[in-house]
Amino acid sequence: MSFLQSLSNAFRSAPEISIHFNKADAKPITNNYILHNEEDLITLSGPIFSIGDDIDGRIVFNLKNANQDNPYKYESIRALCVGEVRAHNSGDNYIVSSQSTVVSHNGSFTESQTTFPFTFSNVDLTCESFTGEIFDIRWFVKVLVSRRGMSSTLTKQKMFVTQNITPEPQARPIVLQVGVDDCLHLDINLLNSRLRLNDIISGTIVFKINQLKLKSMQIQLERREALVPNEFNHENVIHTTKLGAIELMDGCPIKDISIPVRIHLSRFDDLTPSIIARYFTVRYHLNVTVIDEESRKYFKHTEIKLYRNEINYEH
Repeated sequence: MSFLQSLSNAFRSAPEISIHFNKADAKPITNNYILHNEEDLITLSGPIFSIGDDIDGRIVFNLKNANQDNPYKYESIRALCVGEVRAHNSGDNYIVSSQSTVVSHNGSFTESQTTFPFTFSNVDLTCESFTGEIFDIRWFVKVLVSRRGMSSTLTKQKMFVTQNITPEPQARPIVLQVGVDDCLHLDINLLNSRLRLNDIISGTIVFKINQLKLKSMQIQLERREALVPNEFNHENVIHTTKLGAIELMDGCPIKDISIPVRIHLSRFDDLTPSIIARYFTVRYHLNVTVIDEESRKYFKHTEIKLYRNEINYEH
C-alpha cells in the first residue's frame, strides 16, 4: 500500500454502527427507564432480559462510498456486555458484570453494509435495572472498533433492561407496637412483610390502651437508597423518597377497637424489588405516625421486602 493510500485510509469516513437485539423482535420493549444526565434526560428503550437468557443480536456497519480501492481497515472489533452502577454524586461507575468477545479482527469494510452476530451466554444478570435518586443500575452492549496506528477507538452502545422473577418467599407476619407509658398502647399487625410489587398490605390495628385524645393516624411508604463507601464511591450517601401516605384513622378511637388495614401497592408509582448488595441497597419502609390533638406525633417504622413475580413490560 502506498503512502497516499495509507493516508487516505487513516482519514476514511468512519462507518455508522447500529446494534440490534434478537429478542427485541419477539418481545415488547420498555421505554420508561430514565437515565439521569447533568444536561438532559435520556429515555431508555430496549428488550427485557432475565437470568438464564442469552443476550444475542447483530452489529451492523454502514459505510458511505464503499469501494474495494479504499476500504476502511480495522485491527479488531470487540463487543462487551456490561452491567454497571453509576453514582450520581461522583459520576463514577462500578461494574457488577462484564463479558467481552472479539467478533472480528484484522479486517476491512469494502461493502456498504456489513453485519456481525454476537452472543453472550451465562451473563450474571442478578442486579435488576434501576433508576434512582443517587444511583442507577444500567445494562448495555458496547462495540469498540480499534484501528492500527490510531489513538482513538470507534464506539457505540445500546441499553437493555434486566428484570428477574423471584420465587415466592415464605410469609413473614410482623407486629409493631406503639406505646406511650400507660397512656397509649396499640398493636399494628401485618399479615406479611414480604410482598409482590402488585400485592396488598393487609392487617389490623388494635388499640389496647388509649387515654390520649388522638386526632389521626397515617401510614407512609418510603424508598431508601444507600451507597456505602468503596473504591468507586468514597462517601456514605443515603436518600429517602416518600412514595405516598394513606390516612388510616380520623378521630379518637376507643379501647379494644380494631381498624382494618388494606393498602394496594399498585397505587404507588415506580416500585422496584428490594436490592441488597455489598455496595448499594434499595429498601422499602412503612412509617406509621399517630398524631394527638396537641399535634404531638408518635412514630413507628418497619422494613418490608418487595419482590417481582412477573415481568413488567411497562416499567
